[in-house]
Amino acid sequence: MVGDMFENVSGKFNTIISNPPYIRRDDIDDLDVEIKNFEPVLALDGGVDGLDFYRKIALLAPDHLCEGGIVFMECGEGQAEDIKNIFSSYTSVEIKKDINGIDRIIKATL
Repeated sequence: MVGDMFENVSGKFNTIISNPPYIRRDDIDDLDVEIKNFEPVLALDGGVDGLDFYRKIALLAPDHLCEGGIVFMECGEGQAEDIKNIFSSYTSVEIKKDINGIDRIIKATL
C-alpha cells in the first residue's frame, strides 16, 4: 500500500508510531554528507520550521486513533516544546529523552 500520511489508511488503532521528516528546510544543506547524500530530501524536509508533519499528524491522527490512543513520534533537537504545543488539544503530551539526555520522543495521548 502506498499513500501520503493517512491517505490510504482506514480503521482505528491503539498506537501510531512515526518518524516524520523534521529537518528545517534551510538546514538540509548543512547536514553530514552521510545523511544528505544518502537520504531522499522527502525523508528529511520537515518544512520551513521542521514541524509541518507534526501539524498534519496532530490534525489527522484522531480520525485513526481509538479513544485513549497514543501517537509516538521522534523529534529533532530543540523541537519538543513546539511539538508539545501543536498537540495541546490531546489529553496529555509527554517528552522522553534519548540516551544522551536530549528530548527525542513525543508521546501524545488522545
